[in-house]
Amino acid sequence: MKQPVLFFVLLLTLSTRAQRVQYAARAQHLQYTGPFAPSTGHFHPAEAPYRQSICLNGNWQFQPIPLPSNFKEGIDATPTLPKPTDDWDKTPIRIPSPWNVNSFADRQGQGGDFCTYPSYPKSWATIKMAWLKKDFTIPSDWKGKRISLYFEALAGDASIIVNGKPAGHKFDIFLPFSIDITDLVNYGKNNEVRIGIRKPSLFDRKGQYGRRPYQAGSFWGQHIAGIWQDVYVEALPPVRITNTYIRPLLDSNTLRADITITNETTTAQTLTLSGDIYRWLPAKLPDPSTNLSTTVTLSFPAQNITIPPNSTINQTLSITVNNQLQKWSPDTPNLYGLVAYLSLPRAKTTKEKKLDASYTRFGWRQTRLKDGQFLLNNQPFTLKGDSWHFLGIPQMTRRYAWAWFTALHDAHLNAVRLHAQPYPQFYLDIADEMGILVLDETAVWASDGGPKLDDPDFWQDSRDQLQQQLLRDRNHPSVFGWSVSNEVKPVIRNVMHGPQSMMDTLLNNFTQWAAICKRLDPTRPWISADGEDDGDGRLPLYIVHYGGTDAMDRARRSGKPWGVGEAGNAYYATPQQVAGTNGARAYQSFLGRMEGVATSSWSSLMAQRSRDAVYRSVFNLVWYGLQPLPLGMKDTTKPPTLDDGIFFTSFKEGQPGVQPERLGPYCTTLNPGYDPSLPLYLTWPLFDAIKDASSPSPSPQFTPRSPATTTQTPIPTPDIPASLVVDATQTIPTEKIRQTLSKGGTVLILGLNPANINEVNHFLPSPLTLTPRTASSLDIVTPDPITKNIAAADLYFSELRPPEIITNGIETTPNSIIILQACNTDWLKWNKQPEYAKTAMVLRSERESKPSGACLIRIPADGGNLLLSTLPANPHLQKAQQLIEKIETNSGARTDTTATTLLQPNGDLTPDLRNLQPSGKKDQAWLDLWISSPRSLEDLLSEPDIPVVDLQTTKETLEVRLNDKPVTGHLRLLQGWNHFRILLQQTPDGYTFTGRLTSNHPEFLKTLSATTTKP
Repeated sequence: MKQPVLFFVLLLTLSTRAQRVQYAARAQHLQYTGPFAPSTGHFHPAEAPYRQSICLNGNWQFQPIPLPSNFKEGIDATPTLPKPTDDWDKTPIRIPSPWNVNSFADRQGQGGDFCTYPSYPKSWATIKMAWLKKDFTIPSDWKGKRISLYFEALAGDASIIVNGKPAGHKFDIFLPFSIDITDLVNYGKNNEVRIGIRKPSLFDRKGQYGRRPYQAGSFWGQHIAGIWQDVYVEALPPVRITNTYIRPLLDSNTLRADITITNETTTAQTLTLSGDIYRWLPAKLPDPSTNLSTTVTLSFPAQNITIPPNSTINQTLSITVNNQLQKWSPDTPNLYGLVAYLSLPRAKTTKEKKLDASYTRFGWRQTRLKDGQFLLNNQPFTLKGDSWHFLGIPQMTRRYAWAWFTALHDAHLNAVRLHAQPYPQFYLDIADEMGILVLDETAVWASDGGPKLDDPDFWQDSRDQLQQQLLRDRNHPSVFGWSVSNEVKPVIRNVMHGPQSMMDTLLNNFTQWAAICKRLDPTRPWISADGEDDGDGRLPLYIVHYGGTDAMDRARRSGKPWGVGEAGNAYYATPQQVAGTNGARAYQSFLGRMEGVATSSWSSLMAQRSRDAVYRSVFNLVWYGLQPLPLGMKDTTKPPTLDDGIFFTSFKEGQPGVQPERLGPYCTTLNPGYDPSLPLYLTWPLFDAIKDASSPSPSPQFTPRSPATTTQTPIPTPDIPASLVVDATQTIPTEKIRQTLSKGGTVLILGLNPANINEVNHFLPSPLTLTPRTASSLDIVTPDPITKNIAAADLYFSELRPPEIITNGIETTPNSIIILQACNTDWLKWNKQPEYAKTAMVLRSERESKPSGACLIRIPADGGNLLLSTLPANPHLQKAQQLIEKIETNSGARTDTTATTLLQPNGDLTPDLRNLQPSGKKDQAWLDLWISSPRSLEDLLSEPDIPVVDLQTTKETLEVRLNDKPVTGHLRLLQGWNHFRILLQQTPDGYTFTGRLTSNHPEFLKTLSATTTKP
């Protein structure tokens, strides 16, 4: 029986190989055989004789739990998590990874491809409660030690069950924690851990002022559920070192180590505490290293201590350095390792017996604030930084951090603000090793208006989180300061329009946050809040966001060290906004837009430089200064599929670090070796601007590097002796068209569509065909008299509603000349789209194949000229009407282009009152208006510095309702069309209405559109 079986296996293997070869040839599929996230494991080798661990990463069983029927998140009480059954999903989950990981940053396949675990069922993407299960064995020789489950990070409300008994409970997203399971485990036998997790959002409570009573950070933290960083089972000595805080006190030539020691035995312990310091030896980056020099650099004098039973004490070791430690700085990132020991006191006739060892890496450096300056090692130092949101699996590796920080070095930057959440610890490790200074920021991120700022639980959670973050990160020499929050003040003031009591609560918490930082880390005076100024005087740093030179001057006048945490318009500016810097090129391509962004960002950095900002940045280099990369794709003219990308083949049970199955195209701007056909990064002009402004000798004026543009020669056309404009959606006047053409005239036919193209083809030497092509912005291809006085701005509709100006393109013939065509860049893929998706969306819109976008062509016919267009003859939008009027005027068919508009540029409203609606009350009637806004006035994420818009009316106005809600203050316009119902009181002269929109940004009013006809 063996031979047939072997033959079948061989046949199956050959068949599978053949399929793989065929598949690889069909798909753009690259395999990466190395580990995605290189790691050294849980305990340092110096600790290994006393501390053991087993990494529980790998395949776990997974059981989704449905929500109660009709459950409403944020309204109903958080559902109870039912006990698991024996019905586990046939697909295992690869821990660490959130179970809903594949739905993160998903824009229906339009942006970057963030599907990193294709094996996971699609149904997992929407699961909000689940159980996870893993079996593991505790070695028999672990008896007598304390056994714990250690989680580097778990997102959600977790109930932990070991061998059927409750072990502990934790609600968190970002920070590590341990659960003692000593009394629940079986030694030398199988053990089972079950973890029931409820997604954090199930604890939301929607209200007027936010919904989240916990810290969720930004995009990633708000989305995920499950175990997303390493998990271990540990064996620890019952008497051990539980915390070490190293204080490098350069001013006093002293190195101090504050050490916390715990005794979990029932008897007092008399011990010796000592510590040796070794030079840390690096590996080739980005690989990690645990190597230490074989010789001791310094040794702390040993101390004898006594610890009572079941208690914890704090002890301090101190030593004079006397130049025996080399300083840590960005140019010389020297690192050392302290190995602290607990030993039984040495008797005269016995050898010392060590009970525990604890390893802590550190750097010999000091930071100070003095006279408005930041000092590093007592020398004034200027921080030139970057920042970005955490975007999940592509960033869950030292390789990403190394690549990011390499790009920063290349651009003359030396600092980074790890933005909107506690980042995984390896980011700080790499920063220590590469000499990047880190502003360590909490998850108190309010920019989306989500934090429940009227809930005491939110504020208590913020203080608890800050304390845990400091305890985790305070030994990293790269960390120069603590950023306690991000943009809470502007959200209270400009988005929520919160009461003064809410602002008072925030200010009180600035004081409490600062006190926590000073208590747990007195070595770092830098305590700031990004975009919050100086917390109304409560913080030692003054950090502004956006606001231009006015904000910089305000910060400078404070007399405190000050900086710019975010600036520039890279993440939000539309072509219309960038055109003020880069003219027509801003409308024509994303490169043209980025040229303008680069120029204005360079000016911002130079303004920061001239005003002596201690922290200088724009937002940002890693995402907007670098291009999304088509990992694993050679043909970028097609949309990526799940067959494309980088595929990882090195999955191992029990291996530290995330082990994704795949990285999809455009999910990252960095390529740390995954795709050999791509460099480490590709730049946008913003990179060059940052590099130049941050260099020791910047240019006197920055000019983006741009490809040369070809000047096209206008098509010569005779004077127009006669002209005719035809709306192809109406009856086509065949005889008039022929007469006009026979006299050498011009016929402009608008509104071509598939229903009428055949009728128009009767006039053409070669028939035309139409293709579906929707566009909201157009380009002039060939200069022509028909486009006289038409600028790029006139052809841009992407910020209006509805934005589409054409829905069909013309497949041209050899004798046709294209005058106007759809812009190759689809600005709807950029404007107001989510940050994590928009850059890839707009870049792909330029690269991927699409039908013809010609929408205005010229064809000689019967002695005259035919101008054929898919532009509508009678468009709905006022701006589109003005474009058609200009085209018709240039054709000679129109002379009067003046029009009465409902909304004037200064904000005056002059509606037609002939179609008022009865109100049901005598002498009262409703006026209906629709006003389109290019942006939401409630969403700080779309762009900073939200305009404030108000409506002024006269006494005849009794009530104003906006989107079915009474207007009680500033107008909370949504993006797109907003419905106004205005109740008018009839006067002796009939119904009248006088209204005016006002704004603190008058230019914003010019971007609004209005109509009295429902769009």
